[in-house]
Amino acid sequence: MMKKLLYAMLMMVLIAGLAACGDAEADGKANDNENNAQDEVADEATNDNAAEEANDNSASEDADDPLENENFAQVVDILKENDYEVTDVQSGFDDVVGSEDSVTMVVNGEDMLTLQVFKVEDGHENLNKINETGEATLEFDGQQGDVAGFYAIGNYAFFLGEGHPDSEEVETLIKDNFSPQ
Repeated sequence: MMKKLLYAMLMMVLIAGLAACGDAEADGKANDNENNAQDEVADEATNDNAAEEANDNSASEDADDPLENENFAQVVDILKENDYEVTDVQSGFDDVVGSEDSVTMVVNGEDMLTLQVFKVEDGHENLNKINETGEATLEFDGQQGDVAGFYAIGNYAFFLGEGHPDSEEVETLIKDNFSPQ
């Protein structure tokens, strides 16, 4: 008796699920025609401005090259010359208070713990704080907080997460070889 009751309940759940999916498919087919018409209008507008955007994008890509800063390029070169794999070099987030520019890069495939390099304004109080305590004040969405693990050379601040397997070696390598221009 209990088996029949459980079997009946299972069948009701299965039927209810199939009915719900069936309604969604019917609604989706009715909306597909509307979506296709809207997509066609959007595609036409996009195609009209494609040539202008291509020119604008190529100019902005050149301006956004993080390795235009010769000091950021120097960090990449130091790492590569010492057999580190450096990938995904891109403009970073200027969340360090007082930073003017930044770059992030993946070192030896550790994409969750990127090396972050910040160019900080000369004489900024946050740069002094990094030199004295190893902490930097960061700002995100209007909130400020201090983060440990920074070091500075000249007016460049470096951060590589403590969990990165090469963090100590990379820090030593940069401290011994990086000289800002």
